[in-house]
Amino acid sequence: MKRAVFLRFAALVALATIAPWELSTALAQSPNPAMRFVTKPGYTITVSASGWLPRSVVVFSVRAQTMSAGVAARTNAHGVLTVGITGLSMCAEPTFAMRDVRGKSAQLRAPGLGCPIPRTVPTPVLHVLSGRQVRPKTFTISELKPMSINLPFGTVLRIAQPGGGMPFIPRANARYLVPLAATSAPPPGGATSLDFLAVHEGRTAIDMFPACRQTTPACAIADFLIRVRILPPVATG
Repeated sequence: MKRAVFLRFAALVALATIAPWELSTALAQSPNPAMRFVTKPGYTITVSASGWLPRSVVVFSVRAQTMSAGVAARTNAHGVLTVGITGLSMCAEPTFAMRDVRGKSAQLRAPGLGCPIPRTVPTPVLHVLSGRQVRPKTFTISELKPMSINLPFGTVLRIAQPGGGMPFIPRANARYLVPLAATSAPPPGGATSLDFLAVHEGRTAIDMFPACRQTTPACAIADFLIRVRILPPVATG
């Protein structure tokens, strides 16, 4: 009994004598990054995760009902990434996920609150609080036709449609591709584009659904697929 107490005391003393930067490095090299909810003024939901490598690129995504959104960010010097979210309710029972370029991942589900689940969930705004948002490499598709492409993990696939409208509505599997913010009138020619962030490796497809099929009378234009192979994460140092 005395020996067990002594060992616990010795472990606490050893932990207390570790320098802060050494402790953060040890946590950053943890094989299992951990996510948790925290409270930050001004945000309806805030998610924080530790255990990543310091200043490493991590892809964050959130899903609820048919809504999905994501952002790429670099962790801070202690291997922590914190994302504040506005415009999303816990009643939607969202699921949050993070994944880095080395394939380490973490997931967090909203607790069941017993409140009514909304039928439609608007796309929330994501704010990187601890860490720094990064601009992923972007691959652009401007010719709308069936095709197959390879897309590295953590990069963006931009589907550009000329004329300032969306004649096709891209539909993607949120396990692999989550939408970023739509943009209006990027060059050239006042086109409209929609960006998808690659959040998980594997084979998937984007269903290009004709928008005119939702009008009355509906058009007879067929949809088509853009087949996407998302390559596994590749460590860079």
